Amino acid sequence: MQINNKDIAYVTNRYAQLFQRIAELSDGAKPPGRNAANGWFREHLLTDSQIHKCGRVPIDDGVNLKPSSDADHLFQCYLTFEKKTYDAFLHHDNAYGDIRIRIVWNSLPDLIDAIAAVSEKIISAATGNLEGLAQAAASAKSSIDALVKDVDAKGLVYHGRHMNGWLASSMAAVAIRDTLVPLDKHFPAGTNSDAGRITEILRKTMRAIEAQNSRSFDPWLDAEWQIAFQSAMSAGAVALKAMSN
Repeated sequence: MQINNKDIAYVTNRYAQLFQRIAELSDGAKPPGRNAANGWFREHLLTDSQIHKCGRVPIDDGVNLKPSSDADHLFQCYLTFEKKTYDAFLHHDNAYGDIRIRIVWNSLPDLIDAIAAVSEKIISAATGNLEGLAQAAASAKSSIDALVKDVDAKGLVYHGRHMNGWLASSMAAVAIRDTLVPLDKHFPAGTNSDAGRITEILRKTMRAIEAQNSRSFDPWLDAEWQIAFQSAMSAGAVALKAMSN
């Protein structure tokens, strides 16, 4: 079932565009090794013109959302996620490290199925063309497999400026406290409406961000976090587009 309300379809597209652009920026700055998320991902997000346009209000697009409507509630949560995500990246400068010994507890290839399962769960929250969604989930797993193997082949990095480990904790708070809690207030699980169905996709996407490994850093985020974050954003975009197109 796709969206009938044009205002909710508009907001859904805004979420999808933001998620997709974040995933694209991450993919353009892949992790330099198994034990580091790429600091250039942060730099590119902060300076990207498309990300900056994501904060625009609906009236700039000729859309006038009715105050306190379902579409307006969804959009206010969108604005919060967009701003808080930008702020989290802004306030956690890349961390410099010069490490002689680095232990990586997780083997990246062993994570492929787990990350792919989360992506599939997000995509399956959409309704409509089940065959198309199954193909999208299979494509997502293929992309994750290729990305993980590419990063794993790079081995370890021992020095440089890479993504700050504290960013993961901040993004977990952005996903749950700042975004999902107000969404759940307006659209509890099981809400049978356009907004409720979109919230279910967002709920799974935000919980995926919260669940990502935020403990394994010294001082950098591991590649695992960036790969999982990118995959959640990409899967969320796919599911949302399936609902609004």
